[in-house]
Amino acid sequence: MSNIVIGIEGMVGAGKTSICNELLDLIPNSIFVDGSKIYRALIEALHMAKDSLKFEENSQEESSKNEDLKSEDSASPNKKPNIFDGINSLEQMAMLTPFDLLKKLQVDFKIEDRKTVIYIAGKKVDEEAMKSMQNSIGVSKMANMADNSKLFAFAHQIIQEYSKKFNLIVSARDLVKIYPEMDLHIFITASLDERVKRRYKQLNGEYTIEEVRNSIVERDILHEKAGFNETFDKTVKIDVTEDSSAKESARKIYDKYISKLLDE
Repeated sequence: MSNIVIGIEGMVGAGKTSICNELLDLIPNSIFVDGSKIYRALIEALHMAKDSLKFEENSQEESSKNEDLKSEDSASPNKKPNIFDGINSLEQMAMLTPFDLLKKLQVDFKIEDRKTVIYIAGKKVDEEAMKSMQNSIGVSKMANMADNSKLFAFAHQIIQEYSKKFNLIVSARDLVKIYPEMDLHIFITASLDERVKRRYKQLNGEYTIEEVRNSIVERDILHEKAGFNETFDKTVKIDVTEDSSAKESARKIYDKYISKLLDE
């Protein structure tokens, strides 16, 4: 029996990641490839590297000043390597693809204990550090505007390689484009009120309910514009608004759809 690939997408705050984690306990010989962590890691790495950026954003005078400083730095034998050497403006930065940024920012991912973990410059990143509301909005904006072709090709290759040994649970945006060969495409939905409630709880009260709601609405609009809610013939929409837990949602999805695939 060949291994299966289950793709899981859905609305912001509907509980995709939690459901994927629960499915690990139900699907034998499975691993969870969490593509959303890649974009979160890019945003986090950009924040971490901000001291290395010498981009001019205001006046021509500041730009000339930056150029003088860069010339002085280049002449210094003790100058530390700048991961953005050769990139002199925000416009040039915007032209980099997410895949190029992954390499420049030294972002890598590994599978540990059957789940995706992120490393930046060789250091393992705390998952909670990548879940801020600002990071989430940044992820949606980058995914919406960026040229993802190289990253999608890379992701397709990764999925193919892992599926040779494991049953895969894959969560990411645009999975229909990344890996149309998947055996099942699940799209998780829930009411806005329920998603706000879950996200507010996840953020441990760091933001007000209204702030969380505004963030989710903004990301919903970005995702709709980017076409992230695309479905195809293998897509099944699952509404989890009334489910009491991710465990309940995962069990419902497994019993109704995934168990049949494993039996084939």
